[in-house]
Amino acid sequence: MAENPRYLKHLGELATFKNFLGGYYYQTVWEDFSSDEEVWNDYAQRTNLQTIHRLVEQIETLLKQPPEAIDQFLADAIGASGGLYFENPQEAAAWLHRFRTYMLLVLSQKQGKMGSAKNGDSLEAV
Repeated sequence: MAENPRYLKHLGELATFKNFLGGYYYQTVWEDFSSDEEVWNDYAQRTNLQTIHRLVEQIETLLKQPPEAIDQFLADAIGASGGLYFENPQEAAAWLHRFRTYMLLVLSQKQGKMGSAKNGDSLEAV
């Protein structure tokens, strides 16, 4: 797994994912965004390809855990005042699968556009 940047060291294991959760799923997230997809798109627009790769690796590591462990990780990472809630562990695991799928699509699109830019085409935002 790719190493986290030094400035995230204090977050411990899966630090890039924890940083995303803390930075985007704050208490008033739903005043700024109307869906998870809007949150994820905003993150993707502001984040470089290397960080998204690292995020996907960390999501995949977490997905190897049972739903109860995923649910507990998300609850601990976001905290009581966060803006992400699940009815049960299966819902938390399903959310994480959806997030992984979305980020894999973002990676594919960004990599495709990077390849096009290398071939002389313009690079547009994903």
